[in-house]
Amino acid sequence: MAAGSATDTDGAIAGTAAGEAGVSTDSLTVSDDVNSNLFTASTNVQDTASRAEQRPYYPKRPAYIPTTKRERYGPPAEQRSGGLRKPDKPPEARPGIPILGGRHSLFAKRTGKLAAAATEHLWDQARAPLAEALQNYKKSRVVSFDVPGHKQGKGNKSLVEYFGEACVSIDVNSMKPLDNLIHPVSVIKQAEDLAAQAFGAGHAFLMVGGTSSSVQTMVMTTCKDGDKIIMPRNVHRSAINALILSGAVPVYVDPGTDQKLGIPLGMSITAVKEAIHNNPDAKAILVNNPTYYGVCGDLRQIVKLAHAAGMLVLADEAHGTHLYFGKDLPVPAMAAGADMAAVSMHKTGGSFTQSSLLLVSPSFDPGEVRRTINLTQTTSASYLLMASLDLSRRNLALNGVDIFNKVVNLAEYARHEVNAIGGYYAFNRELCNGDNFYAFDPTKLSIHTRSIGLAGIEVYDLLRDEYNIQIEFGDLGNMLAILSVGDRAMEIERLIAALAEIKRLYARDPIGMLENEYVEPVVVTTPRTAFYAPKHSLPLANSLGHISGEFVMCYPPGIPILAPGEKITAAALDYICYAKEHGANMTGTVDLAVNNILVLD
Repeated sequence: MAAGSATDTDGAIAGTAAGEAGVSTDSLTVSDDVNSNLFTASTNVQDTASRAEQRPYYPKRPAYIPTTKRERYGPPAEQRSGGLRKPDKPPEARPGIPILGGRHSLFAKRTGKLAAAATEHLWDQARAPLAEALQNYKKSRVVSFDVPGHKQGKGNKSLVEYFGEACVSIDVNSMKPLDNLIHPVSVIKQAEDLAAQAFGAGHAFLMVGGTSSSVQTMVMTTCKDGDKIIMPRNVHRSAINALILSGAVPVYVDPGTDQKLGIPLGMSITAVKEAIHNNPDAKAILVNNPTYYGVCGDLRQIVKLAHAAGMLVLADEAHGTHLYFGKDLPVPAMAAGADMAAVSMHKTGGSFTQSSLLLVSPSFDPGEVRRTINLTQTTSASYLLMASLDLSRRNLALNGVDIFNKVVNLAEYARHEVNAIGGYYAFNRELCNGDNFYAFDPTKLSIHTRSIGLAGIEVYDLLRDEYNIQIEFGDLGNMLAILSVGDRAMEIERLIAALAEIKRLYARDPIGMLENEYVEPVVVTTPRTAFYAPKHSLPLANSLGHISGEFVMCYPPGIPILAPGEKITAAALDYICYAKEHGANMTGTVDLAVNNILVLD
């Protein structure tokens, strides 16, 4: 009786579920063999929901093969109960879930308007649609006959042992439930809309080629071969690579330097006005916001000048993700009215290395921007990178203000303690001058080291080799420690203690140290012309006066000392030789030892 009752109950449940789902119960049977737990269904499958709830498990072959397109793929997305989630109420009417996160919520209140992307789909920031879709995919136990070949790690167990099953199982290819980055229409599109909303942009694009790819897209979208673009010379190499790809012609603005620190600053308003006046046909102005050292120019004023002259403003915000979410930080590009911004989510936003966002204003056609992106971006985008962007955006939108308030407090404490050691100088807003050092990013722990007789790269090496502390970079007179979402007070104390001991053990007389980090370029031809011109190799010692055919730079930070098309000057050679002697990591040349350089014939 017990078994019969159970069978009757199971049958009743199955029949009720099938009836609710629209399956005819006349032809639905449940096996008495409980151990097999197999269901067989015949015909009259009415819709996708019923198939999802009552899909049979077939150990050998299916008894029913769908024939129509609707049966194969189900109804259109707007008719699917499990399709795109749209809020049944206006988001602002749903209490407890913030719609806009971080700085953008303040920006939206000030301006009284939302980003254009949010007018199409007002998704709440507590969601991570792409990450959620990947979890659903993982639960579905799909049989894979597509790439990647490791098949969720089954083909290479060492991947699972090293990275973990949770990671390897979602290293997958583009497919319907997971959308496609080169033409997103569902969960990736939703993730991009959420990012645009959170950052106060018209549109946002998930980027898997790093912020280098985002910078290149900005230049290639706004400039074609022969077009002028105004930029400071202390740009990242990706910006000059973009000139090679696009054929755009740089109009370099001397950023000026801080006399004590020797570091390049931002572009002064006077210099920008002069560049606009002398080059009224320029298409755009590229701005660092902030620089590697945390220096920001007067971005709002630069935007005002550029737009008045009919030029676009592109912001390299590789080190400025947090500006959108913290309080009392320099203004982020989108809030300042810039037209495009390349944002390194992985640097300070907490996503995986190589993941980035490209933000654009509502005036851009997103299809045209995507067309440019797809020229250089992979067609096999990593879902690990994209999901990390989705999850990190959610974290910043919901918690970013609190996170970066804590980060700033940690950085301020570290600055105070480092300066108390003596000899070092951890600079702050006291250097702001209202022009080319208009604002300072306080999350950057930039420390001047020359006064203790050590180059920044030497302190960098000592911290890494002797104290197991990895900082961002060291140059000839400064070092940079980046504080972000993952830092804690314990690590700050270790850094402070190590710096104190380094001073005690290794300090020396600073006489004879190189004082200027910036080498003013002498441009002879465009980067594109030089890159494709005939060249030959010369020893560095014999290259004075020749035109460089390749980059030479310390990496990090990746700001060229020489770029293709620039004259090799005595100042450039002195800097290169000095950097090599002090252990800087030199890159850019074909010769990996950087003893020789390619020059134009």
